[in-house]
Amino acid sequence: MVPTLQIVGYKKSGKTQTINDLLVVAAQFKKAAVVLKHDIHGAQMDRPGTDTAAFTAHGAKMTVLVSGSDLFIHQKRSTRLLKLSELLGNLPPHDLQVLEGFKAADYPKLVLLRSGETLENLPPLTHVIAAASLTSPSATDVLDFSGSKQRQEWFATYFREELKWKN
Repeated sequence: MVPTLQIVGYKKSGKTQTINDLLVVAAQFKKAAVVLKHDIHGAQMDRPGTDTAAFTAHGAKMTVLVSGSDLFIHQKRSTRLLKLSELLGNLPPHDLQVLEGFKAADYPKLVLLRSGETLENLPPLTHVIAAASLTSPSATDVLDFSGSKQRQEWFATYFREELKWKN
């Protein structure tokens, strides 16, 4: 089974920056990553300034954008709501799948917190492996992700220790 890591957090918590740093490190490990993004707003795919454009620019092998009415791999969704397992089962060969959002899914989660937030502020989440903040963490158990270097070092350690990848 392909390793999966969820990056979750509210809007403006740093999910896109964090995933971009993950993609940089995955490329250093010579691993092909696929990013699936869940968007509850009016989704736009690969336009300048969008998250999906940034993921592509940072080396995602494929970016899938799922919204309330569309699935963006340049095809419309069926009228039936696709399950995450169906999406994951139809991807091209890859080494890592990164899920942005999909908070209810049962995969390892890195939770990103906004300034002043704690895990207790969020609805209950399963499989949380760490909490991080791109601003000054307010708790000692929250990782400092304020710079690309900190994020990339954490991902490199995660890839080596949890996934047993060698670079």
